[in-house]
Amino acid sequence: KSRYREESLGGKIEVKGGKILSISPIPFSEGTAVIVNSLFFNTPVRRKAFDGREKKRLIQTVKTFALCHPEVTFKINEETLPATSLKERIRQLFGDSIHFNYASSEVVKLLFTSAFEEERKKVSYIFVNRRVVTVPEIEKLLEELRVKNYILFIDLPPQEVDVNVTPSKERVFLKDKKVLKEIEEILKSRVSLPSIP
Repeated sequence: KSRYREESLGGKIEVKGGKILSISPIPFSEGTAVIVNSLFFNTPVRRKAFDGREKKRLIQTVKTFALCHPEVTFKINEETLPATSLKERIRQLFGDSIHFNYASSEVVKLLFTSAFEEERKKVSYIFVNRRVVTVPEIEKLLEELRVKNYILFIDLPPQEVDVNVTPSKERVFLKDKKVLKEIEEILKSRVSLPSIP
């Protein structure tokens, strides 16, 4: 279901097994809603092999999308994560057990705890242009700077990010090293940083 803000009427499309069943106009609030049901209905062997561990991975994937899109409502089974602020979305996902410090620059937004703080959970996410990735250089730098938990958002022009490092495109290479310098600089003053606003 979807409706563009300029339109007076929305639309609904139903797809089953990759085939479009229907397309119809409907009254709908502004935005888009995507509902996925019976994911493996036409692959019974796959459904049978879908164990608790894989279900946990699927739920974690959805929650990762929820973390980098706090303005979107996500519903997983009976759990609903309503659209909200980044601060509240972090609370929805991790509770009050981690108290992140906050630092930012022109292209970097970093929420973190240091190794000196008593935080039991281990949280480590790097998002480049709202896509979760691994960046070994940044991970190494954060480890050297004794950052224990972190959620890092980096916004860069697409041409400055090389996603063709591995076939899965999970690991990326940043062509401009200024991001590393920015992260290092904003963390040097971490003692005086405010908590997330």
